[in-house]
Amino acid sequence: MGELLLLTIAKNVTHRDNLIESDVHILLEELEYVEENYSNIPYVNYYKAKAYNCLGDKLKAEEAILTYLQKRSKEYLAWELLSDISEVKERKVQALCKSVICHTRPGQLLRSKTKLFYLLVKEKSLMSLNLCIRISLNQSKC
Repeated sequence: MGELLLLTIAKNVTHRDNLIESDVHILLEELEYVEENYSNIPYVNYYKAKAYNCLGDKLKAEEAILTYLQKRSKEYLAWELLSDISEVKERKVQALCKSVICHTRPGQLLRSKTKLFYLLVKEKSLMSLNLCIRISLNQSKC
């Protein structure tokens, strides 16, 4: 019950249009406490990454999401978050490609596919786009 409440609060704090920095700092303190005392809760580093990203601390955000991905490498949302955090275009593309090949319901990957599409079109990498589309289509046949 406590885990669900914490995750609900984390989602609320990190998805606000009007970010309240003090709330994000309190959330980070709570997530640190939970991480130290309850190692069985898997999403702590994911929400730490989201919180640090909200504050603009890309280095800590990247560190937290990579820690999360070491344990849960098949989570498409985590790969998408890594692409949001990354400032290097190649890494963004790599993370989004990893996201779109994760096994989940196809409709859940629409946002990642759209981000990847616009990123590749923006960079005029149509050959890469074609490759990613083929990979995506092959994955959806599986």
